[in-house]
Amino acid sequence: MNIVGMDIGNGDLKLVMRQRGTTRLIVERMPKNLVDNGRIVDPDSMSRFIKQVKRKNRISWSDCALVLPSNVTYFRSLTVPVMSEEQLRFNLPYEFRDYVANDSDEYFYDYAVTAIRLPVPTGGEAPAASSAAGKEASDADGSAEPMPEVDDGADGSAVLPGIDICAAAVEKVVIDRYTDILRHAGFKLRLALPREMAYIGLLRRYLVDHPNEAKREFCIVDIGFFLTTVDIYAGTTYVASHTLELGCFQVDQVISEVMDVEEHVAASYRYSNHHEVLFNPKCVVVYERFWTEIVRILNFYNFDNPDNNLHDIYFCGGGAVLAARVKHLVDLGMHSSLTMHGIADLVPGDVERTDNLSSCSLALAMALTAER
Repeated sequence: MNIVGMDIGNGDLKLVMRQRGTTRLIVERMPKNLVDNGRIVDPDSMSRFIKQVKRKNRISWSDCALVLPSNVTYFRSLTVPVMSEEQLRFNLPYEFRDYVANDSDEYFYDYAVTAIRLPVPTGGEAPAASSAAGKEASDADGSAEPMPEVDDGADGSAVLPGIDICAAAVEKVVIDRYTDILRHAGFKLRLALPREMAYIGLLRRYLVDHPNEAKREFCIVDIGFFLTTVDIYAGTTYVASHTLELGCFQVDQVISEVMDVEEHVAASYRYSNHHEVLFNPKCVVVYERFWTEIVRILNFYNFDNPDNNLHDIYFCGGGAVLAARVKHLVDLGMHSSLTMHGIADLVPGDVERTDNLSSCSLALAMALTAER
């Protein structure tokens, strides 16, 4: 299926198209005040803008896979008893009953299986999986390869039999709104996922090419405009997330002050490192705040998971250029046990390493998820 991966950010629209080993990465600056902290302020203007971008870049494809902003989705990682697919889908609304504010019938629910925990009696054969356990993943991410079976017991039996899943809920009115916006722009919404599930699709593709790294842990740091997200995975299993109220906006504020320009102009200076403004000492103070918060999160993770093997951080997002400054701080010895990477180290080899790759990481994750 020819499908466009899409990420509507606070400052940029990111599109990714993959076909026969080639990948197009498109980043277009959005008009000012079109999106406010993930919320589309003017749906009609957004439709017109996306349509203009589609025409400008001569995009003929209409099917679209969209990453949903965190503030419109509910996401959970949990283990449920072994049950049929029908039973699991029936029970999903109950797993969100403490989170959703309205009637459960007003939401769409979906899930992806990340691991299967089936008891294996000593000297015996593993029992057949139920239809839910045997299901590689939900329709939400179109999984094609089998999920790993987990054996935690020293005697050959899993300690906690069950199915590890990632589950998501979103209001139907939200999907209807995005469907309408995209329809007026010439797109059909075929797939919508929260960020956490999109990155699972990216990691699954990576581990197809690197199966010997299935037990590795990954930390993906996405530096956005207003927020920075820190997501940790063990293989393709979601482990933890944290959101920092730090992003490119704080850097733009400093650049605005230093260069005496409006913040919208300051953003363009950040993109181009105008007059090497990113090396200004006041900007370095912001980078230090970034790294201090990231290290604090990882220290808590290490405390709660003393046997973890997390050694690598992958930076992406529109602010990934700031990661080079963060890496400079690491090289100075602030936290020498971590290895810093760009998101390019996780994407397929046929994806061209361009300046747009970091910004397009989520859109690429959606495209990779949809093509499987």
